[in-house]
Amino acid sequence: MAKARVLLVDEDPASVEEQRAALEAAGKYEVVAANNVDEGLSAAAQGGVDAAVVDLPANRPDAGLEVVGQLRRQLSQVPVMVLTPPSTTAPYVRLLERAGELGAKRCVRKPVSPGQLASLVGRLISPPFYELEPMAYEM
Repeated sequence: MAKARVLLVDEDPASVEEQRAALEAAGKYEVVAANNVDEGLSAAAQGGVDAAVVDLPANRPDAGLEVVGQLRRQLSQVPVMVLTPPSTTAPYVRLLERAGELGAKRCVRKPVSPGQLASLVGRLISPPFYELEPMAYEM
């Protein structure tokens, strides 16, 4: 059985490696990692990606939103999950709304455990029949 290819975009190299390890340990995913917007868009342009996980850094959430928008324009069929800062403030809610407007299928507040990440990516790629809403928020 072929492994699903997942694009990870996160400016924190330690987070990328932690997420890569979590997904690869699940045995179902091949990970393509990117440490910035340009790397993420370049990797996406090469194609063959089944899903994308994009971090919205607390200090530069617009960079993550840029990736979400570009991914949806370049690869409209690829589902995108956004990892967001652990906040419930009004700016955070606006960030979620903007991610949804740009086409993110799921927004998840950090921190995310390794097992939870693998499960969420699996549901992103093959959602259960009962997950028919346009965007799901995990808080």
